[in-house]
Amino acid sequence: MGPDVWLAWLGLGALLGAAGQLLRTIPGMKKLTQRTAGTPGLFAREFSWKRMGYSLALGAIAGILAALSSEAKSDHIGRGDLMPLLAAGYAGSDFIEAFLRKS
Repeated sequence: MGPDVWLAWLGLGALLGAAGQLLRTIPGMKKLTQRTAGTPGLFAREFSWKRMGYSLALGAIAGILAALSSEAKSDHIGRGDLMPLLAAGYAGSDFIEAFLRKS
């Protein structure tokens, strides 16, 4: 694979990793919406855009790490190559966060 394909692959890893992490945040946002439903403005006070950005960045990093360690070695990226990157963002951010806390 050439450098242009590698950059595209890493970009796709970052995008899918962030998307996987976004999927993971949906249940939490639903719970927050239900918990704050009775009080106007409480959701806005409880929700943190900074933490959401941090979470998506960790998902993107997990997706990039998964892309680096994957075995996609051709110029053709198939459907089977995409799901592990999405799953890495979903689950990998917990691993990275735990590793950062230990340091």
